[in-house]
Amino acid sequence: MVLSDTMTPRKTISGPSTVREKILQEAKRLFRKKGFEGVSLNEIVTKSDVKKPTIYHYFGDKEGLFVEILIRMLQQGQLYIRNNNKPGQTLRRNLQDLAAGYIKYSPTSMMAMLRDADEYLSEDSKQRVLKAYDEYIIQPLTELFDEGIACGEIKSEKIKSGEAKITSSRQLAYIFIGLIDSSKTHQNNSAILPDNKTLITAELLINTMFDGISV
Repeated sequence: MVLSDTMTPRKTISGPSTVREKILQEAKRLFRKKGFEGVSLNEIVTKSDVKKPTIYHYFGDKEGLFVEILIRMLQQGQLYIRNNNKPGQTLRRNLQDLAAGYIKYSPTSMMAMLRDADEYLSEDSKQRVLKAYDEYIIQPLTELFDEGIACGEIKSEKIKSGEAKITSSRQLAYIFIGLIDSSKTHQNNSAILPDNKTLITAELLINTMFDGISV
């Protein structure tokens, strides 16, 4: 779920693909900092050093640009989850590693950007984002929890609520995201936290999820 920027030097635009990528990178930085509503198309145009018709040509409008950025971020999240699912390592440790990476390197709250999508985007755009969120984040995490249940690290009978049969691994995926993202929201400039503090925070979150807070 690490959604970090790759910082590249500014350079002369040499072709359509470079123009498009430059717009995406500049707009992504702005949206992360200010949110969807806080960024104007004029600001994106100025930062990207292009004209408005170029934005319209590639993305349709500000909403189309925001949707593409969100979906790309979610795809990066999927890659991070897949790459950090280490065979032979416990589910608890895999989740601690994922949480530590998200807390340390993600420059913004993922849920804040998803809330912007829910509040400001059209229904069609909103559904595209939600579908991508499910495919790229929730499904890989659900599979991770399925593995934990299959190997006995999580007892499936402990994640049923009365008569309601919870889709246990999927519900746990949402709980995991909520925990780490809420911690991210309360951290100020957490990208520069020392490694030991990041690891302690990640371990606390995942241990709380596994063990609860009761004595």
